[in-house]
Amino acid sequence: FPNALGIQAVRHVVTPSLSMSYTPDFSLPEFGFYDRVQTDSTGTRFVKKSHYEGYVYGGPPAGESGSLGFSLNNNLEMKVRTKNDSAQSFKKIALLNSFTVSSSYNFLADSFQLSNINISGNTNLFDQKLSINFGATVDPYSYQLLSQSVNTAGELVVTQRRTKEFAWNRGEGMGQITSANLALSTSLNPKMFERKKELEEAARQAQTPEEEAIIRDAMANPERYVDFTIPWDLSVNYTVRYTKAGFQQSEITQTLNFTGNTNVSENWKISFNSGYDFQAKDLTYTSINIHRNLHCWQLTFNWIPFGQRQSYFLTLQAKGSILQDLKLDRRKHWFDQ
Repeated sequence: FPNALGIQAVRHVVTPSLSMSYTPDFSLPEFGFYDRVQTDSTGTRFVKKSHYEGYVYGGPPAGESGSLGFSLNNNLEMKVRTKNDSAQSFKKIALLNSFTVSSSYNFLADSFQLSNINISGNTNLFDQKLSINFGATVDPYSYQLLSQSVNTAGELVVTQRRTKEFAWNRGEGMGQITSANLALSTSLNPKMFERKKELEEAARQAQTPEEEAIIRDAMANPERYVDFTIPWDLSVNYTVRYTKAGFQQSEITQTLNFTGNTNVSENWKISFNSGYDFQAKDLTYTSINIHRNLHCWQLTFNWIPFGQRQSYFLTLQAKGSILQDLKLDRRKHWFDQ
């Protein structure tokens, strides 16, 4: 590629991975995790019940498993010549940060030994400003249609069976895509690359030990502080999901979420979080936050204007980790209404 659009080289790195695992059948009496429970009055029907059934973390699984896991990760980069550079320097561009295909095979299973094939990947465009994540799940087994009908609501009702035959043996390719997803996200603000430098410079120029302590705490715990130096920022996330099992109707869902904030003055800042439901054609959960910088104190007003969780929360809190419990609250929750 030496003369094509300044492309000097393309590098494709493939990283295979293998893993093996074995899990004994914990339902056997010698392990003591399961009991044989009678389910009828005649004493002819029994089932195995785990001692931990219904618990939060559950218990060890029943059935013996011996699996071989395998995956193939791909990374694709391109080296190009920089524009308007007499020294002919080069830069690397990541075409694919990751593209992974993985699955596993259970040698001890009596059927459906091959698990679903998982595909995932991510990349970035426009100088790292747009992040793209994608994934899919492929069922390698074929489905048999037993019956189908349309109910009174106009919905397709399908009766089907997942067979033990691989899809490629029936001319159905590698299988059926049972789920897929694509996520696009971007974040914009005029000082998105300068925040760390500003904090470091502020720490060097701090005049008092108290100011130095606040700056260090802000660098270590940025989520606890509101940055009043950035005039605005906006983050947008769009996700589309596809699901389909066998002969059932496919379903596509889309979500759009956006968050942002802006400084209306030197000490006032407004932030928001909302989204859009493409199916309901309405806004999703929305919150609006108003911040007021009061030197050593910070005033915050959180408001959920509509929906089932409609509420507000007013807080006056001291800055700094040592005095973070010194605050005054006023609230009204949705369940108080």
